[in-house]
Amino acid sequence: MQGLYIHIPFCIKKCYYCDFISFSGAEEKMSEYVLALNKELTNIAEEAENRTVDSIFIGGGTPSYLYSSLIVSTLEKIRKLFDVSNDAEITIEANPKTFTEEKLVDYRKAGIKRISVGLQSANDESLKVLGRVHNFDDFVKSYSLARDVGFDNINIDLIYDIPSETKDMFFNTIDTVLKIEPEHISLYPLILEEGTPFYEMNEKGLLEFPSEDDEEEMIKYARSKFEEAGYERYEISNYAKKGKRCRHNLNYWHNGYYLAAGLGAHACFKASGKIIRRKNDNTLASYLTGCFSYKNKFIIKEDSMFETVMLGLRLIEGIDLKAFNDRYGISFFDAYKKPIKKLTDQGLLKYDEHRAWLSEHGLDIQNTVLIEFLD
Repeated sequence: MQGLYIHIPFCIKKCYYCDFISFSGAEEKMSEYVLALNKELTNIAEEAENRTVDSIFIGGGTPSYLYSSLIVSTLEKIRKLFDVSNDAEITIEANPKTFTEEKLVDYRKAGIKRISVGLQSANDESLKVLGRVHNFDDFVKSYSLARDVGFDNINIDLIYDIPSETKDMFFNTIDTVLKIEPEHISLYPLILEEGTPFYEMNEKGLLEFPSEDDEEEMIKYARSKFEEAGYERYEISNYAKKGKRCRHNLNYWHNGYYLAAGLGAHACFKASGKIIRRKNDNTLASYLTGCFSYKNKFIIKEDSMFETVMLGLRLIEGIDLKAFNDRYGISFFDAYKKPIKKLTDQGLLKYDEHRAWLSEHGLDIQNTVLIEFLD
């Protein structure tokens, strides 16, 4: 499987916690950006050994802020340049208040089958704290509109550990979201990234976060309620109804190949017989001129093996041991004897003849677990 990621960096307003490559107040650059994007896609198609695409993910930023005609033209260009599978999963990220019925209809006609909506919280106070431009009523209207137009595969993004949010406020978010029955829910912790307003506010002591005990209760409550409602936890932060896992993201977690275009986009693909990991330039001015500047890294076997472990252990089902052996010509157990024994003895890692996976506690401290595989 091979995915294709498209980065759209435009937003109405940048949220206080966001460190993604995105910006507001540049609406006049949207058409110019898409022209540059289509040029880059042409270059990528000429370079990549494999032009088959099984999933497309249009992320940002806020892709739904663009005129739908620009999204449609990009997908048309992709289909001309690449062999897009008939059953390809095509997702677009959207924020409430940024899409209309006309946009949604255009998305459907262009083959977009999945929409990922950034709600983050059902509490208006929390949305203001985060710097979101919508309130919960805006979300309800947008979500209903997507359903009316025919979207039957919708993800909702949520955040926990929001400053000043009580556990009861968070419980309300979980209960409210489950009532509208999305097919997929992503639940992420708020992370303070350097360079964001939240990071600076926290350095000055201006943010008050939930206690560790409250955070633990929030997570347990969410997982319990999701399970009761028929959502399967298939990755550390992702829950899906049966048959609604995100195929594009699963390809990342299986350390598959993926192409990428757009400002700051990351890719991993085969070219000239080598595996290349690539990061695109993040300077808008140079990108708009068609000067695409890449940081390339050729992946060696040992690095790829660790990446497969790191990503695979994010999945609840863990690492496919046969696939690991077939890919690298060495068994997982021979490659990592010491960390496997240590982590198994500590109850953090489990395995059978087919898979190796983390215990629930292991998942909660995954970064600590992964350090063992680096030694």
